[in-house]
Amino acid sequence: MKIVIGILLAWLAIILIIGFSGVPLKAGSAFADIWMYFGQPLIPIVGLVIAVAVRALLEKKSA
Repeated sequence: MKIVIGILLAWLAIILIIGFSGVPLKAGSAFADIWMYFGQPLIPIVGLVIAVAVRALLEKKSA
């Protein structure tokens, strides 16, 4: 499970770096395409997965 969370956090970090770095996101540029197709749709999914994982860990500790 830690490996999965690590991969998701690394992916999110890469997406955020691409999204918020000084790279001009011109329509049609490679960065804009990566962000549109892979970055934006993944943000809520990654957030949900992290929330579920944290909840599972907290329930495991309290049990």
